[in-house]
Amino acid sequence: MKNELTHTQVIEMLPAYALGALEPDEMLAVDAYLAQHPDLTERLAEIEETLVSLAGLAPQTPLLEDGKTRLMARVRADLAERATVQPQTGRPTTDSDNNNWWSRLRATLGSNGWRLAAGGAVVALLLLLLYTVQLSSSISDLQGQLATLQAGSRAKDMTIRQLEAENTQAQQDIATLQAEVTALTEDYNQLLAQRDALENDFAALQAKAEALEEAQNRLAFVAAAPNIVAVPGTDVAPTASATFYSDDVGQAGLLVLRDLEPLLQAETYQLWLIPPDGTPVSAGLVGIEAGRPTWNDVQIPPTGQDFVVVGVSREPAGGSPTPTTIVLLGNVG
Repeated sequence: MKNELTHTQVIEMLPAYALGALEPDEMLAVDAYLAQHPDLTERLAEIEETLVSLAGLAPQTPLLEDGKTRLMARVRADLAERATVQPQTGRPTTDSDNNNWWSRLRATLGSNGWRLAAGGAVVALLLLLLYTVQLSSSISDLQGQLATLQAGSRAKDMTIRQLEAENTQAQQDIATLQAEVTALTEDYNQLLAQRDALENDFAALQAKAEALEEAQNRLAFVAAAPNIVAVPGTDVAPTASATFYSDDVGQAGLLVLRDLEPLLQAETYQLWLIPPDGTPVSAGLVGIEAGRPTWNDVQIPPTGQDFVVVGVSREPAGGSPTPTTIVLLGNVG
């Protein structure tokens, strides 16, 4: 045979092999397979023993009465189909001729004829046995395939259950992580709020530090200023007063205002330095803080460095080229 036999094929061919009913190349292929698989020898022996037992029973097995009846019925039917005229003599068939035919049939068959019929039954039984063995092998194969499918199904069920368990665990892990993310987000927001508060505190401290530094610088300027001018209020603001400090070169000054009345947005206060020729020189706009002294840094213009009078006037918003309403006025020295 061109292809090697499988284990299942060899099992199916063992009954035919035992009967010698295989083709020569099939017989050789089964021989070679049995030589390589001695475990099948016992099975072959069982099949051969069964065949021998069945063959031995054939001579002692009488033909069933029903079988004989059916056989006779077929013979009579065959005789009825024949022509009523004998082929040899050309005369009608008689009961005597029929009896002679039956006598010859019985003489021809005799007891050996029944044994031949029984042998046919044995052959039929052997064929049935062969079919039964093949069917049994097929059933075994199907049972094996079913077991394999069932095992695969159980494995798939286990895999599905395992995946479901892993999915449940993953969902629990996700829920835990989401809770942790929520907690971390809250902590982060709190840290941001604390950071903002610290930045605000730092900005306030920095502003205080700058104000303190500015105050220290102003105090140092006041302490070192060689020129100090007291500037009392006029009749327009009798309770107000101011003090003007300037350095020794007459370039920088410091004006401290006290108790001046707050103005509307349409008005402002303006500082004037008046030289000996009497022409007022504007030293810029100044502001006030209600209820407390107000310090204003002043940059003295070159034309007003030799001033002999210091004055503060109330002007329209943006200032005026010449004084309008003098509220404070004081002489140097």
